[in-house]
Parts: sequence; structure tokens; C-alpha cells
Amino acid sequence: NESLSINALPDLASCPVIPLGVRVSVSGPHTLVLTGLQDVPAGTQVWLEDRVLNTRQNLATAGTYAFRMDARYTGPRFFLQLLAPAAPLATTTAQLEARTALYPNPSQGKVQLELSGLKAQGSVKVDVVNTLGQVVLNATAPVRQGAVAETLDLRLLPTGIYSVRIHAQEGTVVKRLVKE
Repeated sequence: NESLSINALPDLASCPVIPLGVRVSVSGPHTLVLTGLQDVPAGTQVWLEDRVLNTRQNLATAGTYAFRMDARYTGPRFFLQLLAPAAPLATTTAQLEARTALYPNPSQGKVQLELSGLKAQGSVKVDVVNTLGQVVLNATAPVRQGAVAETLDLRLLPTGIYSVRIHAQEGTVVKRLVKE
């Protein structure tokens, strides 16, 4: 019943898989027990891979792993896989705003709306609002592979200044548009 520990973790970008040299002195049942993840960056997934049984277990949700091992076995069997958290694509209004384009502006009728960095979702809602605060056009734009590319037809709207409100799961962006 020996306790094992790992002193330090490598940079996740340079070494996401760490081989564990596990040897037992007695053949039979054994258990690996995770005692803490305090040195792992928040959101990192830590998986234990058993390449003899071809199984993987998330150590954050199940911190013990029972297995049988022969004392004579010396091959590579266990590996830790560290999966860094995905970088947020658009988590604040400022980030979402930076990923939104509305052109040409000023426009004489048709404008292109482009928005990237969205989570997978069905669609975003688009409202065109006049200077009186009235919604003069509603549209729904499909999200494909985390992006929107939609043409808005404003030819029937009078000349003026409009706000284009784009409502996505990540937040709402408002762009100013001049219709000539």
C-alpha cells in the first residue's frame, strides 16, 4: 500500500501526455487514488489512460482507479492526459463587438453582417432599430461553424441612421449604420 505522487506538472502545451511508471511488488488487485488537483490550472481536465485495458477515466469526477496487475509486468501501461480548457471564443461584449462587422457603412441598401467566435447554436436574432427606437426590421441569421454571414436588405427603409442589434448567446452587440 504505497503512496505515489507527482512533484510537478509540465507546460500543458509542450507535454499533454505524461507516462506513469507504475510497478507493483505483489500481483493482484491494486488501486490508484487521486489526492488532489491543486497544482493543475482551473478548467484543465485530467484523464488517466490504461493502455492495457484500453480505458480512460476522468480523474476530476472519479478519483480512484482499481485494476489488476502482475508483479512481473514492466511495460508502459498508465498515462495522464492533460487537456487544457478551451479558450473562450467570445465571452464579453467587447470581444463579441470586435468580432462583428457590418459593411458597407454607409450603405445604399444591402449590408453584410459578419460575426465570428460564436458557440455552436441555431441562430442569432437581428433587429434594425430607427432613431425613434422602433424596430423596423427583424431577421434571424443562422450560425454555421461558429460564425454568421448574412446579407440584410435595407433598400425599403428610408434614408437615416439605424442601430443594428445582434442578439447571440454570448451577448448583444449594437452597431450604428447609416442608410443613404
